[in-house]
Amino acid sequence: MEKTNINFYLNGVYKSIVASPVERVIDVLREDEGLLGTKEGCSDGDCGACTILIGKFEGNEVHYISVNSCLVQAATLNKASVVTIEGLSEGNKLNIIQEAMMLNHGSQCGFCTPGVVMSFLGLFANNKNPTEKEIELALEGNICRCTGYEGIKNSGTSVKEFLKEQDDSFDIMPQNIRKVEKLLDKIEDKWNSEEYLIPSSLEDLKNLIENNHEAIFSTGHTDLGVREHHLGVSFDKIIDLSHISQIKEINETEEGLLIGANIPLERILENKLVCSKLPVFKEMLSEMASQQVRNIASIGGNICNASPIGDCVVLLMALDASVVLFSSKGQRVIKLRDFYISYKNMNKEDDEAVIAVIIPKENYSKNLSFIKTGKRNAVDIASVNSASRMDIKDRMVTNWEIAFGGISGTVIYRKIKDVSVDTPLEDIEDIGEELSQQFEPLSDVRGSSDFRTLLIQGHLVKHFIKQTGLEV
Repeated sequence: MEKTNINFYLNGVYKSIVASPVERVIDVLREDEGLLGTKEGCSDGDCGACTILIGKFEGNEVHYISVNSCLVQAATLNKASVVTIEGLSEGNKLNIIQEAMMLNHGSQCGFCTPGVVMSFLGLFANNKNPTEKEIELALEGNICRCTGYEGIKNSGTSVKEFLKEQDDSFDIMPQNIRKVEKLLDKIEDKWNSEEYLIPSSLEDLKNLIENNHEAIFSTGHTDLGVREHHLGVSFDKIIDLSHISQIKEINETEEGLLIGANIPLERILENKLVCSKLPVFKEMLSEMASQQVRNIASIGGNICNASPIGDCVVLLMALDASVVLFSSKGQRVIKLRDFYISYKNMNKEDDEAVIAVIIPKENYSKNLSFIKTGKRNAVDIASVNSASRMDIKDRMVTNWEIAFGGISGTVIYRKIKDVSVDTPLEDIEDIGEELSQQFEPLSDVRGSSDFRTLLIQGHLVKHFIKQTGLEV
């Protein structure tokens, strides 16, 4: 893809570079800028060694997010403040996080350390007094192969205690980085790529679609980036939807809860409206990827990835959600359960972009359940995931609807026959066995067909226990 002008601040220093919009940020940092502190481990967002911070204006202040620089494109740097491990110390003085890692023996071989420090900086820059659980969550996307987690966690607690003793004027972010924040909106935007297109409104998007039928749509680019780097896939033209504010909002309408397709997953997890109406959404997202990935990945991307085991898709399908499609011809709404035709094949035209999902009001319910079975609690793709919605009246389970991921080429939606809350669990297990016989669960590296059949039965029993109040 052709190169374009990209202007930004890097560790408080102004940079004007010419790069391909889809070049990985880690390559810009290491190869072009010579900043070797940012390490490349897995190259697909699993290990966290390449974690950096990217800051951009939100309202009247700059908000920083931690990201995996192996997943983020150079296009994201435009008009941003970028912070790497090299930008933390001020002269010979270490940042308090670096000092805490040293004093608490949080670093052994040191390969993961820069990413860990940057994850902590992202946490404490936005939250001076996190809970111990929040400290652990900030580390979910960072793998330490030397098993130094006790020292790392103690380092986070040490920073937290230090910040408690400081007055409000203390800032964990280096001052040379703070000084340039007010200059971000003054950066001259020289973006001139005709192959990487960035609409700022739906009207812009409409015009671009009309004139660029061959373009693909991108939001966080977390999946497309992996395909580019590992599989050598290239795209001739991209329309980046991430700057369209109209599809980065969450609102309650007459139809229900409307979630913009481009809002980052981490923002959905933090959203008070979502958490109050559908607390199960927070539960599901907390088990999905890591903060570095959730900070840029979007719900629209999860839907259009068309994975048969997408966590968002499984829950949304159980909620009978719909997707809003946008093209130059207008908008149309389609049920998510009708959106997938076969593996990676969707009921949408190439020139249609998913811009929102709608969750019906009548499905706001505390009687929802999400279960994910994988090899680890975070940053993992499930062997099987499922979401269940049921109504209970007069001790009868009615309108029991469930969606399963990981057992076929698409997420599977089924209605379960009415049962009593007093139904023996063995009978619920039998229903699960009958359900599994309606399709042949697939076998792959994450589990055999027989294993997945057992998981279908187990998930159904667990949903029943959780939702009927049998769980203690």
